[in-house]
Amino acid sequence: MKLTRRQLSGLIRKTLVLESLKFDQFKDCALFKSLRNDETIFLIFNTSLVDDLITLSPDPSIWIQQVDDLVMTTDLIYGMAATRQNRFPCNAAYEVVNSAAKKGWGPTLYDIVMGDYQFGIISDRGEVSPEAYSLYKFYHDHRTADGSDVNKLPLDNMMYRWTDAPYDDCPAGSRGMYSSDAYNKNRTHQTFLQDPLSWSYNRGPVPNRELLDLNMEMVIDTLVQDTDLNQKQINGIFRIMCRSFFIRMDKSEI
Repeated sequence: MKLTRRQLSGLIRKTLVLESLKFDQFKDCALFKSLRNDETIFLIFNTSLVDDLITLSPDPSIWIQQVDDLVMTTDLIYGMAATRQNRFPCNAAYEVVNSAAKKGWGPTLYDIVMGDYQFGIISDRGEVSPEAYSLYKFYHDHRTADGSDVNKLPLDNMMYRWTDAPYDDCPAGSRGMYSSDAYNKNRTHQTFLQDPLSWSYNRGPVPNRELLDLNMEMVIDTLVQDTDLNQKQINGIFRIMCRSFFIRMDKSEI
């Protein structure tokens, strides 16, 4: 059967998407997820990292240095993200305020995060790195086409409120840093939506998502059994690890 140009283009796009996602590696991965105050932290890593974590000192005063050293030398941490609920409606999506990932892990990380929230995610409203912007543009242009597992919903700039609906009102992503010249000269909803940061992105839970939680439970059980650490201390170490990984990456390689 001869494929039409549109069918061929869709097949190529889906192939590229599947190659960029790493759901089949989740059997060897765990996900630390922790809510503290109004911020939720995600950290995806290889379960083999537990062998290094067992060697950490029980003395909290040197955890920061030890975790920094570990993060600098290991290749077993794949990505982190921090999210919070925006104080504006923004389609009820959660705002990704920080993210960093090893090269190739960005799409997988973002799929996990948006799949964990019923109404998905939006970009940081204050600042977005060029690397993160490229990822949102990839979602906007390629991951949300017909038949895709990712959906996008338009936002309305709360400064202008082009729509009557209140639920989509939201500040411009990255304070409008990536808004088009057309939008800056002629502020319309249509030109505003040319920016991939002017949308919320959503999908269902990623395949094999339960493996990440099961493996995290295994990691915690191992640390509790083989060290003097308790659950609260383990959570603290992983929070330090998220911060250290973000600083180490300097900028996201997603």
